[in-house]
Amino acid sequence: MEVQVWNHPASDCFESHAHLTRLPGLADPVLQSDLSKEIEQLRTKESWHRVTGRSSKTLVKQQDFRTILILMKANTHA
Repeated sequence: MEVQVWNHPASDCFESHAHLTRLPGLADPVLQSDLSKEIEQLRTKESWHRVTGRSSKTLVKQQDFRTILILMKANTHA
């Protein structure tokens, strides 16, 4: 599954990327993610193999908005 997110330049949430020092691309005007691929990558992370059984990744990061993909095994708690 592929997802696209558009940030309208005139909106209040479209602000400077200066606050994003590590991954400024997370605030680009158009973001595209392949959720199937993202999920498979999360399953390879060390955190997925821990007892807690969950792994996460930030897909979109704005000043006042975040989209985070969280993968959890059955019978685990957030």
